[in-house]
Amino acid sequence: MKRIDFDALRKQVESLPSTYPVEVFVCLLFFAFMEVMIVMELSFEVRSGMGKSAFMLPLCFVGAFVLNRWTRARGVGRWAYYGVALAAVAVLVPAVRELIQQPEWVMAYPLALCALLLCGSGRDNRSMAGNAYRLLVSMAQGVLVGVCCLVASFIVMESYRLLFGVNSSYLSHVVNIAFGLVTPLAFLYFFAQSADAPAQPNRLANVVFNGIVPVSLVLYTLMLYAYFARVVALWELPEGGIAWMVIAFMAGWLLVAVYQELRPARLWSIPVRWIGFVSLPMLAMFWVGVLYRVGQYGITAPRYHLLAVGVVMTLCVLLLCVPRWRSYRCMVLFVAAAVVLTSFVPGITARAVARRSQQHHLQALAQHYGMLDEEGRFLQQQWPDSLTADHRDEIKSTYRYLAQADSTATRQQFGTLPELPCVEGRYEVQLYVRPELSGRFGTLVESEASARWDDSTLVFVVPDRLHLTFSMTSHKQRIEKLYRSGAEELPAELFAFDTPEGYTFVFDRIQVIDDEGRLSVEGLSPIIFKQP
Repeated sequence: MKRIDFDALRKQVESLPSTYPVEVFVCLLFFAFMEVMIVMELSFEVRSGMGKSAFMLPLCFVGAFVLNRWTRARGVGRWAYYGVALAAVAVLVPAVRELIQQPEWVMAYPLALCALLLCGSGRDNRSMAGNAYRLLVSMAQGVLVGVCCLVASFIVMESYRLLFGVNSSYLSHVVNIAFGLVTPLAFLYFFAQSADAPAQPNRLANVVFNGIVPVSLVLYTLMLYAYFARVVALWELPEGGIAWMVIAFMAGWLLVAVYQELRPARLWSIPVRWIGFVSLPMLAMFWVGVLYRVGQYGITAPRYHLLAVGVVMTLCVLLLCVPRWRSYRCMVLFVAAAVVLTSFVPGITARAVARRSQQHHLQALAQHYGMLDEEGRFLQQQWPDSLTADHRDEIKSTYRYLAQADSTATRQQFGTLPELPCVEGRYEVQLYVRPELSGRFGTLVESEASARWDDSTLVFVVPDRLHLTFSMTSHKQRIEKLYRSGAEELPAELFAFDTPEGYTFVFDRIQVIDDEGRLSVEGLSPIIFKQP
């Protein structure tokens, strides 16, 4: 059994600050910042703003790591590397938070992943595969060390609590130590050990990438081909989720193909060689499904990114079909270019294109039913009898989509939706987009979250941000009383519910279900405001 040289291990750990000075600094800064957030009792708004800053620090860590590998020598590039430390401090300044609140900044993470794959690798496929493998293994080892640290610390702290009867909230601190400090430092340590060595996959990696993954992908391919045959035979549209299945199919086979550059297996040489042509029916299903839904409902930000993914997949399939063109470096560059064009170039970002598309879609649909005046604003009259339920919901959802992005501009262009009548026990209003009520409820906190009514209790959840539970007994009783009296509509105040904690819930719809005299009440499409 090989003995562990603890003295050499200690020297290697001590060399991390000199090898990765900015990365270690950003790691310590992130850890300290998270500790401050855990210890201090801050309001929801302050924690939300600080959370955006914390979200950017891992991006600074990746940026420093990439620049460190690209700018080993002295020069202007090295100064850019040290400048990342200043950028990491800057994102903690409240004034800078306003610049990083735009959703496009989330797309900087896939761009950073592309930079990780490109830096330190040559132009040939084997070099790219070796770099990707070293990164993946180092990340896995870092996460494993973090998990071990978390489990060990949890066992020790829980034993201490049980033995001495001390009640303290330590779990958040332990998680921060394990994944905010230990995991990134362990990643740097393991990568430093393998950075200059050739990539040599071990037996476990060979079992996974030359055994489990390709066998699963063969079964997955057969399943997709059977579905493709059904679509052609019945001449029906592919299901909506087929796009994500095709993306998973392509990503899985690309992963196997990249691994073949390091340890080729004769069994998978033929599937990898012909994977480009095998992917063509899947690509056809992807484009049929996506383009049909874009034509039917217009472009939204997720659909815009899906279109960009489709373009990248198409280019990658073309490269895979011609062996001499096969270049994994070009594929990564395609992804990086798509991210930059769809997220950071003014005028063609996902948000800008989606807004123009949804405006055109709403205008065309409303004009079809004669709901707009000469200026293109909604007529304040009863909804047309010819309007189908699906198109009514589509008009509402499209208007809501635009109003959530920019309520003022939407009201200026389209005005407000006419009031909706009661339909089979379903009561509907448009409180939060009516001009006279738009500022009544305070600051918008969340518009896309889950809320459920358990008997007379409302549970409102925003993952990792907010979890609120309120009694709705009196609210529900008033709604039931009005429903039993045969009311055709509910008073507007029943759609807005004030809480003792200073929040206001506003429901787009309230549905009453009558099951043989037993009523159940449900609030639909909730949004939450922080009262002024």
